[in-house]
Amino acid sequence: MSALSDSDLYDEPDLARPLPKGTLVCYTDLKNNELSGRVKDAGMYMLWVEDLNNSDVTVFIRYKDLVAVFEQ
Repeated sequence: MSALSDSDLYDEPDLARPLPKGTLVCYTDLKNNELSGRVKDAGMYMLWVEDLNNSDVTVFIRYKDLVAVFEQ
């Protein structure tokens, strides 16, 4: 896997929306902690992400919360 981008992805023109289900992402939470997850579902502005460390935890994030997106 390689990172598509680790810059400000919110304005990244190469980032196809919505992201495909199963895409691995790194994102920041409300406390600016970097977490990793897998996309369960995606829209044009929000992502539903499952935590990689605990599959019982899912969160909704914005595309601007993304730190990195990894190709499959």
